[in-house]
Amino acid sequence: MGGLIGMMLASARSSPLRRLVINDIGPFIPKSGVERLSTYVGKEPKWDSFDESMLYIKQHFAGFGELSDEQWHRLASATVKQDNSGKFGVKYDPAIADALKPEQTPQDVDLFPAIWDRISVPVMLLRGASSDLLSLETVGRMRQRGPSLAAYAEFDRVGHAPALMTMDQIQPVLAFLRSSSPSAQ
Repeated sequence: MGGLIGMMLASARSSPLRRLVINDIGPFIPKSGVERLSTYVGKEPKWDSFDESMLYIKQHFAGFGELSDEQWHRLASATVKQDNSGKFGVKYDPAIADALKPEQTPQDVDLFPAIWDRISVPVMLLRGASSDLLSLETVGRMRQRGPSLAAYAEFDRVGHAPALMTMDQIQPVLAFLRSSSPSAQ
């Protein structure tokens, strides 16, 4: 969601963004990825305990890669809240999935002409090597048109999306953001 919002902001004529980091999403999302997202995004599961919610997070976000128990706990703590009845549920607004509702027919999403081609700031693209949302074909198309891909990092044993909780994933982002080269201003 953040990558799509970032691309939309960066494509605006008077965008305040000077650089953009996109984490495992591109201007083309295949139907199969939309279908997978629709199986859990916007749902409002409830659990009796934090541990049950953490199991759900581990299952549905396995694409984040190999995380320690402490990292999974931190991720679950940021994703789950306890309500007044004592049940645990997700913290996000389920309406973010309105476009993924069952009555909508899942289809490819192509934002190349409307969004990607209008971005003028340098972009860093992160990709999980096993991603089902950002294919190598899409990465290739992103390199051929639109803004400069000033930096690219791909992470083995990760799907959608790199969790950015380990230094091997954080360091390239910091280097891009701190860079003073003309291609990354």
